[in-house]
Amino acid sequence: MRAENNTLRDRLARQSATIEELTSFKALALSRIAAQQEEIIRLRSPQPNPDTPPVARLTTVPGGSHTIGSCS
Repeated sequence: MRAENNTLRDRLARQSATIEELTSFKALALSRIAAQQEEIIRLRSPQPNPDTPPVARLTTVPGGSHTIGSCS
């Protein structure tokens, strides 16, 4: 009876250690996945190119639409 109890205690201790290892592994894996997701989002977002000048804004000319020259 005592030998069986000791065997069961050892087995329970091994299972508890395995559960702790797997829980740590899961937490590490989830944190890595989250970091990878953040990096993917960062890389997919538009990045300004420091070599190109800023885009000029076009504005409308006041006074309406006047045709200059012949349209025929």
